[in-house]
Amino acid sequence: MKILGSQGVKHAYIDGGATITAFLKAKLIDEMVITQVPILLGEGISLFGKMDQVVTLHNASAKVFPNDFIQVTYQVEY
Repeated sequence: MKILGSQGVKHAYIDGGATITAFLKAKLIDEMVITQVPILLGEGISLFGKMDQVVTLHNASAKVFPNDFIQVTYQVEY
């Protein structure tokens, strides 16, 4: 994770619950974009793993797409 910063990387696409959780635990995410798909599954696997700290998402902005997907952007606060 530190390698990205040392190489001058300022933006990265992080995907996968375990990977996102690891980046959150290391406090390396400052903005999060979550896309909601209009399907009700009833049950499933948690999006993120167990967190040791509270992570607050704020300053939400949303974009609605013609296929009814909703993309919400949040600022992350630790």
